[in-house]
Amino acid sequence: MPPSIPAVVYASVAAVSTGALFAAAIIPAFIMTIALVVTVFLWSRRRPDLVGEPYNRSAVRRAVVRAIPPLGAPVIILGGILGGFFTPTEAAGIGALYMLLLAVSYRTLKLRDIALIFRDTAVITGQIMLIIGASSLLSWILAREQVPQAVAEALVSLTDNPLVFLLIINVLLLLLGMLLEPTSALLIVTPILLPVAVEFGVDPIQLGSIIIFNLMIGLITPPMGGVAFVMSSVTGIPLERVFKGAAFYLPAMLVVLLLITYVPALTLWLPEAIGL
Repeated sequence: MPPSIPAVVYASVAAVSTGALFAAAIIPAFIMTIALVVTVFLWSRRRPDLVGEPYNRSAVRRAVVRAIPPLGAPVIILGGILGGFFTPTEAAGIGALYMLLLAVSYRTLKLRDIALIFRDTAVITGQIMLIIGASSLLSWILAREQVPQAVAEALVSLTDNPLVFLLIINVLLLLLGMLLEPTSALLIVTPILLPVAVEFGVDPIQLGSIIIFNLMIGLITPPMGGVAFVMSSVTGIPLERVFKGAAFYLPAMLVVLLLITYVPALTLWLPEAIGL
């Protein structure tokens, strides 16, 4: 969902519309939300010890009211891009400023912390730009050595069925997601897979959704599991318990992945409907 950094990275590498990629994520995101809600519901029915507090209408109302301002970020970003008010790059800056002002107003961020945030942002941005520079060089080398064509020939030799091809790249991407950081993986695999996928008749927007979703699943799977490591460090829960708990959600995510893969309308209908 906007303002997804992996979507921006894929859009820049694949030379596709960032707005279209953002729009393509909306329906799958809602489907994934429903799948995870159903998973939690079924799990809590089997495990009474996991059931939370009884439904409290006033508490829900307060939570919804408090959540409305942060939910304005994707509305501002996507609405600004689709409305032609600013470019995706400008939207990123406006979204960051909006969240910064929101954090100050919520008193979760002190003014003296802003300098540290700017410093950390500069460091992270520098790291990403180094990766992008290296990946661009790698992409040029791969193109010069005709690696995408070799991969295409290898995949075509395995199958000429687009459905089987999509299954193969899902397996490959899931394995890569377990081992590589998502941005690095995106920058490496997109130039290789995109020409092959187009040859098989897969839309670049749909391919972007497939690649990103696979790599995001990798964030909660061992051995890398970046999100799992962060969760473990923040909560103090042992890493193996975090991985074990996250594993329960994997079947629901894999079902959504298959829907995104084999039902193109889920990702392509909305961008086409709004003319992106």
